[in-house]
Amino acid sequence: MTGGVALGYQWLKEGVPFAGATGTVLSLPAVTFADAGRYAVVVTYTGGSVTSAPALLVVTGQSYLLLGLYPGLTLHGTVGRTYEIEYTVDVAPPTNWLPLATVTLTNSPWLWFDTQATNASQRFYRAVEE
Repeated sequence: MTGGVALGYQWLKEGVPFAGATGTVLSLPAVTFADAGRYAVVVTYTGGSVTSAPALLVVTGQSYLLLGLYPGLTLHGTVGRTYEIEYTVDVAPPTNWLPLATVTLTNSPWLWFDTQATNASQRFYRAVEE
């Protein structure tokens, strides 16, 4: 830079330096839900540094739900959606699904534990969006 001030850049996500993000532009190819958050940039110069106000990146898309099984569920889904958690002891037809709980996701992932499963020989779970 001729006749100017040399500038350095460090992008932050939620106040933490974003690895490898040291250019004038932050590019996020193939954005996922995990990329959502508040981003800012620290610009350094010979006299000090200045940090931008954070910008909020919101990632939207279709409603989704991933399940991980144990004596309960890990629900990865759209925050604000409501799901009924149901169980059955046999998945062979005719299947009789019984309600256990209703949860509205306030964060994702959401951990839900079946505290009543201690006396059950087996249970199968599902989550149904209401």
